[in-house]
Amino acid sequence: MATTADRSRSFTSMDGSGGRCEQAVSPSAVGGAAPPAWKSMADPLTSVGYDRPQLVHPLAARSVDPEVATALAAIPGLSGSCSDVLDELGYRLVVPAAVLGPLSPDVVVIGRAVTIRYVPSRLRDGDGKLAHLTAAQLGRPGDVLVISAPAVPHSVLGGQAARALRSVGIAGVVVDGFIRDLDEVAASGLPIWFRGSTAISGRRRVDVAEINGAVEIAGITVLAGDVIVADRSGIAVVPTELFERFAERLLAAIGKAGRPSPPSGS
Repeated sequence: MATTADRSRSFTSMDGSGGRCEQAVSPSAVGGAAPPAWKSMADPLTSVGYDRPQLVHPLAARSVDPEVATALAAIPGLSGSCSDVLDELGYRLVVPAAVLGPLSPDVVVIGRAVTIRYVPSRLRDGDGKLAHLTAAQLGRPGDVLVISAPAVPHSVLGGQAARALRSVGIAGVVVDGFIRDLDEVAASGLPIWFRGSTAISGRRRVDVAEINGAVEIAGITVLAGDVIVADRSGIAVVPTELFERFAERLLAAIGKAGRPSPPSGS
C-alpha cells in the first residue's frame, strides 16, 4: 500500500489558496502561496456568467475547517475511504471517475457545494444565460461549484470561465455535462471533474434554471452546502449535517489502521 510519503499530488484547500504541492500532502505542507483575496465581482474578468435566475437560494451551511480538510486530503485513496464510510452510514452518494472524470488526475478537492442547474434554451437565437460567476458570488473562497447539465449537449464551462472562477477562489468544479477549451482550463489550474468535452459553446444555447437548489449529478442528489470530496478515483458527496461525525470517524479509523476497513461483505 502506498503511503503519504511516496504519493505526489495537489490539494486545493478549503480556504481557496489553491496551493499545488508536488510533494506529500500533510497538515504542514498544503498550499505554499498565500490565499488570494476574494476579488470584487464589480471588476470581473468577463461579463459572461452573471445571469441570475428567478430561483436563487441562500447558502447557510458552514465552510469546512481548513485543518480538517488538510487532514482528510492526506489520506491515500481518499474517495474510496469516503465511499466506505458513506456505506456504513447508509448513503449512496459516490460518483466513479469513469462517469465524471478529473481533467488532472493528481489533485484532491474538498469543499462546500454551490449548485447550478442548467437547461437547454427554448429559443434558437436566444441570449442564453450562464451563471457560474453569480453562483460564485453567493459562496466563499474554497467552495466547489456543482453544475447539473445532463440534457445540455453544449459546453457549460470553458477556459474563460475557468480563469474567472480560479481568480475568485473557487476550489474546483464538478460538471455533469460538457466543457470545452481543455488546454485553457488545465492551464488555469482550476480542478474540474466532467462528463465529456465539446467544441460547441453554450452561449445562446443554455439557460440557468436555479442556483443552490437540489441537483442531480450522475444519478445522485447533491444539496447546496454538502461537502464535495473529489480525487482521481471519484467524487464523494457528504451531507453537511453529517460531515463533522463523518470526518471524525474517517480520521479515527485512519489513525488506528491506516485506512478504514470496508463494510462486511464487500
